[in-house]
Amino acid sequence: MAGAGIYERNNSAGSEGYGKARSQDAGRIYENWDSCRERNIYRYCPNHKGKSRGQQKYRLWEHGYSMALLLKKDGKNTIRSRLAGYMQLILGMALLALLCFFFFHGVSIWQYQKNMDKVLVLNDFFSELDMNYRKLYLYVQDGEKEALDELGDSRKRLDERMNALEDVQISEGFVRDIQDLYFVLQHYKEQSFLIQEKMQGGKTGTFTPQLLGEAVTLYRKAGEIYQVMSAQYKDLHLTLIHEANIVQTSLNTRVVQCYMLMIIIALIFVTLSVRHASRLAEGIAEPIQTLTAGAKFVRTGDIDQFQSVVIAPSSYDEITTLVAVFNMTIHQLKDYIQVMEENARTTEALHIQEMENLRITSLLKASELKALQMQMNPHFLFNTLNMISRSVDMGDTDRTVLMLHKTAQLLRYSLDYSGRMATLAKEIEMLGNYVFLQEQRFGSRIFFDFDLDECFHQIQVPSFILQPLVENSVVHGLGGNTRKGIVEIRTRYLPEEKTGQISIADNGEGMTRETQKRVMAGLDSDQEQREKIGLANVNMRLKLLFGENYMLEIFSNPGEGTEIRITLKKIER
Repeated sequence: MAGAGIYERNNSAGSEGYGKARSQDAGRIYENWDSCRERNIYRYCPNHKGKSRGQQKYRLWEHGYSMALLLKKDGKNTIRSRLAGYMQLILGMALLALLCFFFFHGVSIWQYQKNMDKVLVLNDFFSELDMNYRKLYLYVQDGEKEALDELGDSRKRLDERMNALEDVQISEGFVRDIQDLYFVLQHYKEQSFLIQEKMQGGKTGTFTPQLLGEAVTLYRKAGEIYQVMSAQYKDLHLTLIHEANIVQTSLNTRVVQCYMLMIIIALIFVTLSVRHASRLAEGIAEPIQTLTAGAKFVRTGDIDQFQSVVIAPSSYDEITTLVAVFNMTIHQLKDYIQVMEENARTTEALHIQEMENLRITSLLKASELKALQMQMNPHFLFNTLNMISRSVDMGDTDRTVLMLHKTAQLLRYSLDYSGRMATLAKEIEMLGNYVFLQEQRFGSRIFFDFDLDECFHQIQVPSFILQPLVENSVVHGLGGNTRKGIVEIRTRYLPEEKTGQISIADNGEGMTRETQKRVMAGLDSDQEQREKIGLANVNMRLKLLFGENYMLEIFSNPGEGTEIRITLKKIER
């Protein structure tokens, strides 16, 4: 197929420029328009006489045949037909290999499973024998009817296991051993029945100490027989294991044979594949190389200079189709490249803008979350320090040291976890320090009750979300309560819904529906209002972290107290 490729390039000298000058890019020759027409080849000629730029188009055969007629073939000399024959050969050989493999594999597994079943039958028999011996011991010890019933059931299962064991055929010696085992088992069962007779009072039906002694003696004889059968089990087990090893050796040999067969098939397959691939490559490689050389114009960016690729009649129909489509689409590629470049620039600019917006939004949220976490009620610190000062004045050293320790832990927690996340368990631990200080302040007027489901306490939450809620209950819920106040802190996990709940409830004055609506509206208030209301502070921090998977609810009635419930969805234990 030498000289199959012809690349035509624009020449300002007109049609005469299409002489026989050699192309330095592709190493092909240019041919004039008349020569191309005589050979019935097609090309794209933007500088043809009398044709403006807007009239540029592809020319097919001189007589106007369509592309479908140009490429219409009988379908017998196609790459597809060649590959179809090759694939049939591959599938046939692969099917043969698979059948051989599955046959050998199935036979091997069947023989191995059959041998293992023999071992399982032997193990089942002696497991049941061991169970029967224990049941016999329990019957001699207790003499209960329930133990006797269980012993009877065990005898039936033991007979079934013995019948199954007698069906195992390996060798004459093994069969004789099984027969010996059968006779020993019968002797063991006779002892078992005699024990049963003695335990039921013998012929008189009256159970006496003498009969018990005889039953114990018989039980010892049964134990000796049991030991004999246990010793037989070892020999029988070794026999079966030896047989299993023989079978395994045979299986390994068959596996090697199977692998050898697979290797032979693979070698035949490789040989045929190389032969067929060589023939196929001979009819494809040179036309493809010609087409690739033409594509270099696109790769180097010289699309404006490229006109068409011309090849001699190909061995395969697909090559002709490929070249025709390549030539037909090359002019569209010019427009596409321009549009794609513009779209790429626009997309990149939009992407950069979106990333910048996301970065700014993330920084704003992080800044707001950190600022909210650092908010801490100064009145609580003032009251705590004032209480510690009074304790010092009263000379209560132990109480003072303990309060200072709890306060120091709270302050350390505030410093260490400022702007950071903490586990719910850690948050509840620090809440315990806060509750202790409040109990020291209010004494018996307020009682704090913890009811915790700790299975989901390892989730990460913003620090200091529980203390403001409990402080709300103390200050606003129980502020005007004259009776004993109760604050309940509860956590619950709902595994079906993968939802965790945190609840802070008090038995204070409660609130009306109007007040509830006003409080809920204040949760989304501006920054100045959130600084004054602990509940809004907590709401904003949790909303920034959990988004749509977070919900805060208020349940309250006048005179019945208030409950603040936080629900966190889609969390794992």
